[in-house]
Amino acid sequence: MLGLITMRIQRDNADHFACLEYSWIAEGKRDTIPDRMGKREHMLGLGPGQPQGVQTTMVTVQASKVQVYVLTSIEPHRAGASIEIPFFPLGKSPSAPLIRANIEVFQKRMEVVTTAYYADGSALSDTHKLDDYPRLCPHESRDDE
Repeated sequence: MLGLITMRIQRDNADHFACLEYSWIAEGKRDTIPDRMGKREHMLGLGPGQPQGVQTTMVTVQASKVQVYVLTSIEPHRAGASIEIPFFPLGKSPSAPLIRANIEVFQKRMEVVTTAYYADGSALSDTHKLDDYPRLCPHESRDDE
């Protein structure tokens, strides 16, 4: 099944760099919200002053959930907040295809609200607690730690 699917991320604190690496389950192909210059080879996310990002991609299978490999906000001196979400929504998904996902980051409250929207008009939301430390973005070498 070939179709378009959209990821949207919003955040309440756009003072620092943030990145999101995710995949659509059952596709399992990692994708990254590009920076505002549209560069994907660096796998950058949201720059300072950029409160949201949207990416629409073509999928070849019917997705039902989203996996977040890393969502991180990096502040000076490597402070920040992050999360890994094995999948959302939690629980059983509708049989209709997933057409859009929204991730809202509330760093001041240290939580993330994820919402999955389906072709039948249904939507499922979950709330996740942010960890109080950053994780590496995909473009950063794991050898640099």
